[in-house]
Amino acid sequence: MPVVATEGRAPWRVGAASFVGTAVQYYDFSIYSTAAALVFPAVFFPSSDPLLGTVAAFGTFAAGFLASPLGAVLFGHLGDRYGRRTTLWITLVLMGGATIGIGLLPGFGAIGVAAPILLVLLRVVQGAAFGGEWGGAVLLAYESAPDGRKGLLASLPQAGPAAGVLLGNLAFLPVLALGPAAVSSWAWRVPFLASVVLVGLGLAVRLSVAETADFVETQRVGTVERLPLMRVVRRYPREVLLVAGGYLGFAAVPAVAVTFMLGHASVVSAVLLWAVLAGNVAQLVTVPISGALADRWGPRPLVLAGSVTAAAGIVLVFAAVQSGDVGMIVAGYLLGFGVLYCVGYGAQPVAFAEVFDAPVRYSGIAVGTAIGTVLGSGFGPLVATGLVHATGTSWSAAGYVVLTLALSFACLAVLTRPTRRPVEVTT
Repeated sequence: MPVVATEGRAPWRVGAASFVGTAVQYYDFSIYSTAAALVFPAVFFPSSDPLLGTVAAFGTFAAGFLASPLGAVLFGHLGDRYGRRTTLWITLVLMGGATIGIGLLPGFGAIGVAAPILLVLLRVVQGAAFGGEWGGAVLLAYESAPDGRKGLLASLPQAGPAAGVLLGNLAFLPVLALGPAAVSSWAWRVPFLASVVLVGLGLAVRLSVAETADFVETQRVGTVERLPLMRVVRRYPREVLLVAGGYLGFAAVPAVAVTFMLGHASVVSAVLLWAVLAGNVAQLVTVPISGALADRWGPRPLVLAGSVTAAAGIVLVFAAVQSGDVGMIVAGYLLGFGVLYCVGYGAQPVAFAEVFDAPVRYSGIAVGTAIGTVLGSGFGPLVATGLVHATGTSWSAAGYVVLTLALSFACLAVLTRPTRRPVEVTT
């Protein structure tokens, strides 16, 4: 049955729906990453070697990202076949349900090896939903935006993660204040169970908007693809790989600057959470500015310059943390993570959306960014942990992120290169 677009498709309302959905998703991922660094090694992976427990906890973190390409394929297919709006409320319900399930899950001491197995399964559900969320949220905004505002509105779901991580940090700060004993025994579950409120809010907002104009037009003219992924593989393999590479470094930055750092920095965890919070507050402003500038200048100069400034940002974050000074750490995250990282981050959605046709746009963006997320965010903490353990210096982790951003620069330079048209010769 055709999906009908209604007058409820006001661009800013759709932008808000995209923003709220990704905020909820990243709240769930944020509290998981924090718990993986601070609590899960002892609760689900008890071991005499703290390093092994940390690696196992980060392994479950990576498992969710490994599932994201499967989710990208599944939900990309649904989004291109049946619509962006319907697909996005499914991803939100799955993500929220898995998060609540983790909050209710007994630890290793209660049910033995079943605890880490169930944790991995729930994490896989989270990851699959996550793989289908971001691309659809971007398209919900991009395809509903008027010309001249597509960059700005498409950047709103890119700002949603900052709000989600901000909420996740705010949820964990009072939990940490209860002390290590309470945190390990029961308090860590509170932020997971509180996700039910955010999921309800996200669903209410998303169900209030209509389908995008581009998808409705695709239905009207009969160009809906029966197997959109097959067309992506045949026609857009280069673009998918370039999107993956372009997203890789930007996915590695938060994984290392937040998840890895919480488990390895020699400063109090609450200090790092406050510093990340400051960076996330700044991102709520800087990401939409990046998107708006993409409307004015095009995304190319922003994503290229942003790859360089993001590399400077991660170096600044590591230098600030190594200083041990609270003020320097907060300032480092505020400038490095909140400003320098976001120069190109907010312009990426419109850069990616422009390279795919509407009938396969969901699949193309979802698969490309999911691959980049797996390699950057999924393996980032594990690679950083291994490098630091092998070299004895945290700068090896910073160097790894800089290398991923160099690769992103190269991919984005090719992806956003202006199309050369043949010059007509008149006689």
